[in-house]
Amino acid sequence: MRKNKILKRIALSVIILITVITLGFVIYAMDYMHADDYAIGFSNSESIISLDTGDYILEGNGDTGIIFYPGAKVEEEAYIPLLEKLRGKGYTCFLVKMPLRFAFLGKNRADSYIEEHNEINSWYMAGHSLGGAMASSYASDNEGSLDGLILLGAYVYGNIDPDKTITIYGENDLNLDKTKLGV
Repeated sequence: MRKNKILKRIALSVIILITVITLGFVIYAMDYMHADDYAIGFSNSESIISLDTGDYILEGNGDTGIIFYPGAKVEEEAYIPLLEKLRGKGYTCFLVKMPLRFAFLGKNRADSYIEEHNEINSWYMAGHSLGGAMASSYASDNEGSLDGLILLGAYVYGNIDPDKTITIYGENDLNLDKTKLGV
């Protein structure tokens, strides 16, 4: 009887611990960097399709698609001005909203866009910071269906052909260890 009581207390303690950790993570995730008014203004453009999922499609006039994963705890609309410039060059851009704004919770979200958009002949993964790491991981797992990888302030994660990868970073970036980039 005593052993049963101890096991119940241990099980209850584990459940409480998991609940507290999960609640703490959700509260942590709710504090994120918001897009400024300039970026938000772009999201109302006629050339941008806002989906029920929170994703955005910026339709270009070419046959090349770029799937973009935002950085952790960054509102996805913050990237619309950058992607709008790419759309203006003919690229169709898919801006993916990640669960709780953490790309590791939605690494394979690119699958549906690649499957649904047969009009796209060349696919590129792109991402910023943690979104870049997850875009890189996705690219490593799906290298045969992608033409390249674009990283913004992120590291290559996985086994990817370096000739198909470009890493863009700021000169004063204090978070990125440039020695890991071979620079």
